[in-house]
Amino acid sequence: ERGNKGAAVTTYLSLPGRYCVLMPNSPRAGGVSRKIANYQDRARMKEILEELKIPDGMSVIVRTAGVARSKVEIKRDLDYLVRLWDTIREDTLKSSAPALIYEEADLIKRAIRDLYGRDVEEIHVAGEEGFNAARQFMKMLIPSHIKKIFHYEESRVPLFHKYHVESQINDIGEPRVTLKSGGYMIINPTEALVSVDVNSGKATKERHIEETALKTNLEAATEVARQLRLRDLGGLIVIDFIDMEDRRNNAKVERKLKEALSTDRARIQVGRISSFGLLELSRQRMNPSLTEAQYNVCPHCKGAGVIRTCDAMSIVVLRAIEEEGMRGRAAQIIVHVSNDVALYILNNKKSKLADIEKRYNFTILTRVDETIAPSSYRIEVAKPAAGYQERDEDKEDADVVEGDEDDNNDIDGNAPHERSGDSFERKGRRRGRRGGRRRRGGRRDGNDRNFGNDRETQEGGRESGPEENFNREGANGDSRDQEERPRRHERNREERPSRERGREHAKEHTREHAPARKQEVSEDTPRSEPAAPPVQPRRAESAPRNTAPKEHEVVNEPPKKKKSGWWNRLTE
Repeated sequence: ERGNKGAAVTTYLSLPGRYCVLMPNSPRAGGVSRKIANYQDRARMKEILEELKIPDGMSVIVRTAGVARSKVEIKRDLDYLVRLWDTIREDTLKSSAPALIYEEADLIKRAIRDLYGRDVEEIHVAGEEGFNAARQFMKMLIPSHIKKIFHYEESRVPLFHKYHVESQINDIGEPRVTLKSGGYMIINPTEALVSVDVNSGKATKERHIEETALKTNLEAATEVARQLRLRDLGGLIVIDFIDMEDRRNNAKVERKLKEALSTDRARIQVGRISSFGLLELSRQRMNPSLTEAQYNVCPHCKGAGVIRTCDAMSIVVLRAIEEEGMRGRAAQIIVHVSNDVALYILNNKKSKLADIEKRYNFTILTRVDETIAPSSYRIEVAKPAAGYQERDEDKEDADVVEGDEDDNNDIDGNAPHERSGDSFERKGRRRGRRGGRRRRGGRRDGNDRNFGNDRETQEGGRESGPEENFNREGANGDSRDQEERPRRHERNREERPSRERGREHAKEHTREHAPARKQEVSEDTPRSEPAAPPVQPRRAESAPRNTAPKEHEVVNEPPKKKKSGWWNRLTE
């Protein structure tokens, strides 16, 4: 597993050995490693593979380390891998899931298998258990080389400190790598790729800039290959070499890099140096990189590598304080920041704090928190504002009014006309309207004008007595009713003829477009008459209206006097 990517699962198993790789479930695979570029070596390895007795259903790949080996050594390594596969199959049949059948060898065995060669003179192992494991594995792998393994028994000086290995391990995690010529490299792994920047630094011994760039790039090419193996970096890698004018120098750097990468066990694809001095290569990801395995993300910068300055952080804190002041919910707040940011704000931004306090009418307290990151802050409301709680209650009241299930019934389940007296005045709000009750003394619009007067009278808001108010309101109400009655009669007289003319026009239009046979339709309910007394409107002489009461009305009745026109000839 790596980051958000899960572990890869495959059924194509491969068992790597010292000189060859056995693939039990891939009968059509096999061959010679692609890293063996020499044609004669590849031909000789193919002849050895044809002479070996490979079990049915399996295939073998000859590794780079087996180029200089004889047929006997390669056969011994193949026999070991076949026995290992038989052991795995037997353990699989005997075990019940879940169970661990086989896992990759430990560090000591992998080092002897992958890194040991003819150029290695001695192998020093610290610890009795590790020494015995190394001897047993070497005895099984190369019995004649078992004498090269030595047990390190000096207890005063650790093994890594004696050979200066510990200092090199510490340098692996550093982004800056110093070169012997005075130059340096900056290795920066990112989510998309790994960038390597090569700089000349103090390398100024050469007489010409082109020679200095060439020497630094050649040294960097060798060191890049070494750092990729040590840090186990994989994926896309981009190297920014120092720009060189001569194209032949670019070719020299490319050849040097390919030679240094030839000993790498991972699959690598190398490009060419572009006109911008960039070279791209892709390296197979064998294991999680050293950064992912041994380092955690910084809690202060969150992996960015930089944090805000005290000046920039103080501006961020002041904006957050001002935003809290605009909310108007606090009378006193406490700002938790780091020590450096707190000192900078109090020494350089004190006038800004005073201005914000005066503008929003609240108090600001600054408190140092040692547990908080330099690029973080926290604002705490110490004392809420006096009117903020009331505004919250008003908002809840409005929500309750708006969210009632039954707009026609009150809380007790009574109809609106059944509420009377004190209960109606106490709950005096209009249900089903947004915003709840009116706040202006409980007054309402329309016919509820007297409700506010009655409420003010009950609360003692007026000095006059109840009898005087009653008589005055009654007199005013009678006079208003007497004035409004003739006005309503006049409006009815003016509106009634217009309604009658509209109804007659609709009947004539229906008679013109109606079919020959008509069906009389009677209304189920009698037509409701207005409350005002009926007034006889003026009508046209050609269409007299029967004013006698009748129980039903005939729809689409043909006119008694037909108008002259071409449409009459169609019906005749």
